[in-house]
Order: sequence, then structure tokens, then C-alpha cells
Amino acid sequence: LNPTMSEGYAVKADLLGFTRRVDEAVQYADKCIQLDPHSVGAGWVAAAIYRKAGLYQKAIKTFRSINHPPASVHALISVCFANMELHEESEREMQRYLELAKQQMPVLPRNEDDWRQLWRNNLPYQYDEDFDEFFELLVKAGLLKMAEETVYEAPSIAVLPFENMSGDPEQEHFADGITTDIIATLSRFKHMRTMSRFSILKYKTEKTSIDEIATEQGVRYILEGSVRRSGERIRVSAELIDSRTHDVVWSERYDRNLDDLFAVQDEIAKSIAVALKVHLDDGDMAMHRSTGTSNIKAWQLVLAAVDLQDTYIQKNILEARSMAVEATRLDPEYPYAWVCLGWTYWQEIYAGWGSDSMGKLLAEAKHACQKAFDILPDYSEAWTLWGLIHLMKHEAEEALEACRRAVDLEPGNAEVQALMAFAYLFVDEFEQARKHNQNMLKLCPVLPNWYYLIEGETHRLEGNPSESIQIFRKGIDVEPESPLCRFYLVDALMQIGDITNAQKIADEIRALDDSANGKGLVQTFSSNEAIRESFRANLARFDLV
Repeated sequence: LNPTMSEGYAVKADLLGFTRRVDEAVQYADKCIQLDPHSVGAGWVAAAIYRKAGLYQKAIKTFRSINHPPASVHALISVCFANMELHEESEREMQRYLELAKQQMPVLPRNEDDWRQLWRNNLPYQYDEDFDEFFELLVKAGLLKMAEETVYEAPSIAVLPFENMSGDPEQEHFADGITTDIIATLSRFKHMRTMSRFSILKYKTEKTSIDEIATEQGVRYILEGSVRRSGERIRVSAELIDSRTHDVVWSERYDRNLDDLFAVQDEIAKSIAVALKVHLDDGDMAMHRSTGTSNIKAWQLVLAAVDLQDTYIQKNILEARSMAVEATRLDPEYPYAWVCLGWTYWQEIYAGWGSDSMGKLLAEAKHACQKAFDILPDYSEAWTLWGLIHLMKHEAEEALEACRRAVDLEPGNAEVQALMAFAYLFVDEFEQARKHNQNMLKLCPVLPNWYYLIEGETHRLEGNPSESIQIFRKGIDVEPESPLCRFYLVDALMQIGDITNAQKIADEIRALDDSANGKGLVQTFSSNEAIRESFRANLARFDLV
């Protein structure tokens, strides 16, 4: 039907190779490359066939022609070099594979069986002996030996929601706040990987085993705890569990006056760090202290506001603003209250409700952010907001500089990593965006809906709109009443010519929030005017801007 379709020849080559008809497969591999030397799929299949046929130089050349290759390509190139007895080159490629795999997987396989299962799942073989032969080549190339040297990671921990033992539903925010602030403190430790607050929220209502949590979150250590408040006294209990052995590594109970709450949180965080053998001196600890407030009511208001902000639903953002305003009134020296307030103004522009008043809203966001800086100049949360204010004004260099400053200050904060990726997407720096997106995923395996925009747009820059579509739909599933991910989904559907489904999604946006529009999203989509205009045109087709 179409003798010039390279993908057809690639599929035929793949099937022939799968059934050991390698000599015939090489002919079809040559043809698919001849027809389309730039096709990623054709390049992948052809290179794999050349490797099976023993055409190692040709396989290496073809693997290296693939744009934005996955980590596994480096392992396959390493195998080719190993078969050619070029051991130095083989080791270099295998080391590159392991470095990338470590970035992209929460936990590397721990033994030969786990590595074997990983590759068995990724590369289908019809015959077990063919796979065994291939895996032996990976071992020959140094996979297991080099993995042992690479597998050590910084201690990783998931802080489960602390249980409210007070018997008073009103104290739920109080218990949640303990959890949130301990996570915030631990995320400042450069040599510890701490799962984000959003990633562990589901365990508040789900009864899940230690083993399941460790697997889902990709961590070794689990912190459990409870809070009991009685009048002006508080009892905080916590224990740290090693998921591999189920041993309690550390446990402690704190009985304090309520006004000592933040000192207790800091004490818990430091004790955990010691138990995990992470070296901290007094200077580092001072820098890493959780930024809190002496006013418990202000703190509780901000915690509730942050949960509302993550939804990107208009009424929730406005309610969050009221809470943040009240928090700043109760404690004008509380920096995160000011940052929280500033974000509500930025979000109003970004989500399209206030795009016609951008100048005024940006001024309010800038004022709130400056208030936070006046209190604490090296506050990472303020630097990310500052960066996104510049980004909204198309001041790309200033935006990148501010977000980099935030990452330097708090590399273990998932939101800081996410917004750094967002800033790099704005300037179309794909490799940097992907790096920080991977950091975000390692820190927050369970994502709030707006994180999916960053993940989806990263795939868009890879030239993979179909993958973007799947990711944006996941974001919708997380927050079904928010229109945010749907705007990006409309654009991705238009990129593949699916006008019918794009119209359905546009209708959903109107049904959810008729006041929402995509002007703010267009403003922050790209520093490249042509790319920005393409996004605007796709939304405009459905009167969404």
C-alpha cells in the first residue's frame, strides 16, 4: 500500500529479528534507514538488528544517530564495544548508562535478578536463550560490577502524615503541619532525598504496608509519628523505620509547651539526620532550620491555603488568598505567608482569571515577594516566585537566575525543582528542563495536577505529543474540576490533528469555569514568539483566549 513508509520496513525488520531471521532483518533495516534516516523508531530498530547481526560499528553509528536517546541506548552501545574487545569505550558507555538510569529511576536494581527482570521487561525476546545470551553481554560490558559502585544513593525518606491523636477533627491541620514542616526541614539537607508533601498525602487515608510505601516512593526509610494536643501542651512521638529490615532505627517522644512547637520540629529533623548518618554542623543546621512562625493560627492558615492553591480552581485560589492575608495580619514576620499570598496573584494571571489586569496583579505579587525577602533574603520559596514573576514579564535571564538561586538554596524541594524545569521549558532548553523534571519526579512520585504540565511539556519538546496527551490526562484525573491541564491537552490534541477531541476538552473547560481563558498560559508558554503564537492559535480556535 505504501512502499516508501520507513516504519513498515522497521516493523518487518523487528519481527524478523524477533524470530531469528537476522539476515533478512538486516535488509529491511537498511531499507528503513535509507527511506528515513532521521526516524527515531526506525533508527532504534535498525541499530538493534545490526547488533544482533554482529555489525557492531554500524549498530553504534545508528544508535548514536537517535535524537534524545533513552539511557538504555548507552548500555546497548556498551555491549557493541564489548563484543569488539574495546573495553575502555565499553566501560565509558556503561558508566553513562548507569548515571542516566540513576537519575531516571527512584531506586536502581539491587542485584542480578532485579537487573535481569528490568531488561527482560524492556526488551522482548521470543526465546529465553536469546535473552540469556544478551544479558551475558551486558554483564561482560560491566553492568553488574559497575552498578555495585554506582548503586549507593543518599539516604532517602518518606515522612508519613502524622496521626492526630487528640480526638478533635479541628486538630487535623495541626498534625498535617507537623508533617509538612519536618519535610520542609529535611528537604534542605543536600545529602538526603526526602519525598514531597503531596507525594505522601494519600497515606493519610490509605492503610498501606511499609514495604508497599517504600516501593511506591522509592525510599529506604519511613518516618511515622503522632501528635496529641491537650490545652497548651503537645506530645509528638516519632519513629524511623528501615524498610529493608523493618528495624526501628530511631524513636523519640517529645512533651513540650505549645510555644516550643517549632523547636521540637527542628529537634526531630536533626535527630533523624544523625540516625541516617548525615553529617551536619551547627552552621548548616542554622541554615536548614524550618522557616516557621511563633503564631500557631497563622501557620495553620497557610497550611490550609497551600492545599487549596495546588488545585488551580478559581474559588480555591481566592479562598487561599483570604487565608494568606489573615496569616500576614496575625504574623507580619512570617515569610512563607507572604510567599503564599504572592502566588495567589501570580496564579490568577496564569490561570486566566486576571490576565486583563496583569500589571496590577504582578505588582501585588512582587510586593508580597519583597516582603518575604525583607524578612529572609535567602529564602528559596521566595526566589522561585521572584523567578516566575520575571518569566511572566518575558524577562528570561532574570527568571532563570532567580530559579537557579532557589535550587542552590534548597535542592531537595520538589516544587523548587519543578519550577526550575518550568523556567527552562520557557526558553526551550530541553536537556536542562528534563534534568530538573527528573529531579522533581524522584522527590515527588505522586504529583499535584500542575506538575503534570511540566512533565507533559517536557515530552512535547522531545517531539512526542502522544505521550504529552497521556500525561495531561493524568493531570486531569488528579484534579477533575480544574481546567488547567485541559488547556494544554487541547494544544497537544491539535498538534496531532485530533480536532474532535480537542473540541470536547474545550467544552469541558467552559462547563467547569466559563471565566477561565488561556491568556496567562500563552504568556508563559515560551520565550519564542512563533511557538507562543502556535499555542495561542490552537486555543483561539475554540475561543479559549
